[in-house]
Parts: sequence; structure tokens; C-alpha cells
Amino acid sequence: FIHPDQNGFLPKRQIRDNIRIILDTLEYYEAHPEKQLALIFLDAQKAFDNVNWRFMLLQLEQMGFGLKFIQAIEAIYCKQSAKIMINGELTEAININKGTRQGCPLSPLLFVLTLEVLNRTIRQDEEVKGMKVKKEEYKLQAFADDLVFILEEPLTTATKLMVRIEEYGKVAGLKINKDKTKMLTKNMLKEQKKELEEVSGIQIINKVKYLGIYITSRCGTLKEDNYSKLKQQIATDLLKWENLQLSLIGRISTIKMNVLPKILYLFQTIPIRLNKKFFDELNKIVSRFIWQGRKARIKLKSLQDARIRGGFALPEWELYYQATTLMWLKEWITLRNNRLLTLEGHDLLLGWHAFLWYGGTKAQGYFRRHFIREALFLNWQKIKKQCYVKIPTWVSTIEAFSYPITYKREQTVRYSEILNE
Repeated sequence: FIHPDQNGFLPKRQIRDNIRIILDTLEYYEAHPEKQLALIFLDAQKAFDNVNWRFMLLQLEQMGFGLKFIQAIEAIYCKQSAKIMINGELTEAININKGTRQGCPLSPLLFVLTLEVLNRTIRQDEEVKGMKVKKEEYKLQAFADDLVFILEEPLTTATKLMVRIEEYGKVAGLKINKDKTKMLTKNMLKEQKKELEEVSGIQIINKVKYLGIYITSRCGTLKEDNYSKLKQQIATDLLKWENLQLSLIGRISTIKMNVLPKILYLFQTIPIRLNKKFFDELNKIVSRFIWQGRKARIKLKSLQDARIRGGFALPEWELYYQATTLMWLKEWITLRNNRLLTLEGHDLLLGWHAFLWYGGTKAQGYFRRHFIREALFLNWQKIKKQCYVKIPTWVSTIEAFSYPITYKREQTVRYSEILNE
């Protein structure tokens, strides 16, 4: 029931999928300057707290949930009240008549189900024009209540989109915070941007923070806006903590708890091209903290080695970076996510496996003229030399040299199947 463009709180769906589609969208419009793009980053006022209970229960009934399940949900939500403690005194009970219960594991799932009504309405509305690549259409990406709408020809479609959202809000309880709702545009003139702001009532900005990532209309700014800023923040934090009375193990644990999660999130969501200088500078910042600005007494490689071999398991940043790159490359190998592959490979004349294994990039240099593809491909070249001596069993020669594909990608014949036969 839930479309693949909703990635919040659902199994086998990741936050990185949203970022990837948005970045691929920007790259698509970079290659098509004749087309206009607007990305609307919707901000909903207390989205979880404003869910209409009646609408939610009707939605469950419409989806065919059993009577007992619906009655159980109704029992949870029919009578709710709360009291506020002020200066040690409790107020009278306040009846709660809307919103999903805070802290309840069912809450995000119920919210996603109710929001899918809006998402489905917009997908099916022909007056709201999204991005169309071959047979696939992309109108929105959602991570629970973090919604991004992808609009082509925004001057004519933006107002229609806002009307649909307001209609949904009247019955479901969703309220838009227009002051915090922002818009990124691409391939639009200054006068057109001004007109778009007037007709939509939404401010156009040059940079937006979406799911913790700073995004502009150009993917080329990702490193400066995210990696460089985070590196500076890490350097500032570690400098403050440098003189804390911590052991060597304690300092390495501090790096694992406070630095690794932040940098790993960027690796997972925007695995863009990073040079050796970036990793060297990061290692230098970490080494200064570990040795309190003094000369290192143990080589960095020994610190980063596994404990089973006598090391200290200090994070090896480049290794984490390569590992997260493989998560993105997996889509090119498995060929299962047709929606993503169609957008990311919108201009390819050969199949994905041609570039992964058969050296198709020598003849097709355009493959690397895509910001995301270039970074992933360069990392793949390093990994390929280390991991593969012979042809891997996942390779499909048919997929590699039969593009544009006239059959389903998931039905491609693999080398492993040929060997088995």
C-alpha cells in the first residue's frame, strides 16, 4: 500500500534513499537546462499531534484492516486526557481529541498510513506535474512528515499542489507552516522566481537543510556545505575536550561515540568524491586529540588496526567511506530498484553492468559526468581490484549490452545462472 517514495519507519527503506533521489533529480535537471524545476520542502505544524482520529480510523477500515484491530486502535485513542504540573500542582484534566500518542511504536506507522492518502492523491493528479523520466514519474519524496515535492513547470503547478494539500488538511488535520516551508529552484530566471514566490506564497532560498543535509541547486556544493563544515565542527569540539583527563582507550571511545556517528551519516547519505587530503586532515584532527597535541607514540595504522591483531580499533575513515559506497553500488549490481536506476541512469546508452565490469566507460565517458555516478564509480574501481580476480557471478551480459532495456531488470540472466545450467 505504501509507495516506494515514502521511506519513513518502514522495513528495508532507508533515509539515504530520499537524499539519493533528490540529488539525482538535481543532476537530471542539470543535464536538461530547458526544463524548470522547483523542490518544495514542506513544513507541517506538529504533524503527528494534529492527526484527525476519525479520518485515521476510516482509513484503516478502507484499507481492510480487521474489525478487532480497528477496535483495538479505537480503544487506545477514544478517551485521552492529560494534566499539566505547574509549580508542583496539577491542573484539571485536559481532554485530548487528536494526534497520535507520543512514544507509542504504532504512532509513526499510523501517521504514515494517513499521510499516504495525500501522497496518493498528488501522484494521481495529472494537473500536478512532476518529473517524468522514461516511464517513471517522480512527484514527491517523504520520510514520515518530511515531504519534498518535485515540480516541473512550477509556475502552473505550484498553486494546484497547495490546493490539494489544503483540501487534505481540512479532513485529516494537516496544517502547513508557510513561514518554514521553503523552495529550491533550478533553470529559472530571476523574474520567474519572483512570480513563483507570489503565486505560491513560499519563499525561494539558495540552500535548504533536508534530513540533516545541506542541499543547494548544484550538487557541487555538497562537500563544502556538509563535509567541510562538519570537519571544522569536529576540530572545534575536540579542541575543547583536548585537556580532559581521559586515558588512550577513553579518547578512542570518545571518537567512536561523538565523531564516528556524525561522519558516518554523511558517508551513508552523500557518498560524494572525497580526496586523500580530506581523510589526512581528519586523521590529523583526531590524532591531535588522542595525543593532546604532543608527538604520537603509536603509529596511526596500529591504532586503526583490529584489537585481535593488537590494535585499538580507532575508526579508519576511508574504509568506512568505501563500505558505505558499496551500499549505494548495490543497486547497480542487483538491478532491483527500477525507479531509482531509471533516474540515476537517465542518459545511459549501455546497461549498468557494462560500466561495472566490461569497461564500458572507456567508450562512454559521459558516465562520469554525473556527480553521484562519478564518486561511486571511482570507489568501485578500487574495490574491484581488491575483491575480484575473475568475473563475478552477479554480472549479466544481457543487461550490460541491451540498453535501452526492453524487459524487466529483475529478470536478467546472471553469469551464475549460466554456470549452473
